Amino acid sequence: MEQSHAQLPDADPRILDFLNAWRAARRENEIVPFKHNFDPMRIPALLQFVWLYRYEPSTGNYLCRLAGEEVNAAWGHSIKNKTLAQIVGPVDYPKVLERWKRIVGTPLIQYGTAKERLTEQTTQQAERMLVPMKDTSGETAYVLGVSLYRYVNFEPVHIPPLSGHIVRINCADI
Repeated sequence: MEQSHAQLPDADPRILDFLNAWRAARRENEIVPFKHNFDPMRIPALLQFVWLYRYEPSTGNYLCRLAGEEVNAAWGHSIKNKTLAQIVGPVDYPKVLERWKRIVGTPLIQYGTAKERLTEQTTQQAERMLVPMKDTSGETAYVLGVSLYRYVNFEPVHIPPLSGHIVRINCADI
């Protein structure tokens, strides 16, 4: 916990709880844990903010497998069984996909805070963490995340899309 806090000194303590639950899922010398080893009951208060996507090679897209109530509320509808492209829209999809490819390919965790406006979405402040996870074959195919949203009253046209502070930490360094 101390190392995580030093790397992410301004993170909401719930973000660090999420990171520690992910770390607890790793076995022996694993850099990326298997999804089946992640215990959601380590973070029961965060489940409403958690989401999970799986990469689908047949489509080359990520499919949302689950999303907590607060995540669905932030998007204005259920995002389960929707692709990443459907959720973020065609303008923002290439940039978001590029980030997610780095998360699973490196592998790394990504932490970010932002006054954020996806091109086709409303404006919000968000603090989030994304982590990679392996499927049963050992392929890093999942992106698990937690998003803590705060809705604010400011004019979205003054905010560049996808702006914010992002920290990336190699999984081997956690």
